Amino acid sequence: MNKVRISRCINRLGGGDDELYCSRVYRLSKIDPYGWVETRWVLDFTFYLMRGHKNHVKAAYLWEQRQKRKGRR
Repeated sequence: MNKVRISRCINRLGGGDDELYCSRVYRLSKIDPYGWVETRWVLDFTFYLMRGHKNHVKAAYLWEQRQKRKGRR
């Protein structure tokens, strides 16, 4: 199972649609910041510590949007 499938599975378990969990967190932190901004900070900090990624949540959202424009899932 690859990272994209795992992220989408986590998102569906949390009540979301078929999108990356980080994309959902980014989108919802822009709409309704209460609770989601903290989740975004935690994810960004975790991915920074684990892999050195800066702004992982936003990058995941932008990557998924590019994939949708290309017609990929």
